[in-house]
Amino acid sequence: APPPPKAACAAATDAFYAAFLTREPPSPAHRAYRPPGDRGFNPRLYGAMWGPTEFSATGTLKTYDGEPLLDRLDGRRTLFMVGQYDEARPVTAERFARRVAGAELAVVPGAGHATFTDRPEETVTVLRQWLRRQDRIVRST
Repeated sequence: APPPPKAACAAATDAFYAAFLTREPPSPAHRAYRPPGDRGFNPRLYGAMWGPTEFSATGTLKTYDGEPLLDRLDGRRTLFMVGQYDEARPVTAERFARRVAGAELAVVPGAGHATFTDRPEETVTVLRQWLRRQDRIVRST
């Protein structure tokens, strides 16, 4: 079968991003945080690593498997954080967290992959709580 027309692929990618990547427009505070001259997303780098579409990896990461590295993590200092609607599915992050003894999993309600854009306050709250627990661990050792 011939590949889909570029417009159809672009529309599918946009729909995917709206559902699973960035579900909300950046807040004024988020936009103001960007340093002057920051070009943000680098499509050449992303294309080389993943490929031209979200739906099929063709870049250098196509065969990458980082799962064996989970065994090397110190779970007391590991937080897996995803959005409720994240393209990195919460069920997958939960499976990874279970493999790392002592690791924590946080799912940011209402967020896609861009938790800081979609739910900045909730994301910062999750991180602050986790960091406070880390401080307690360091002080008790």
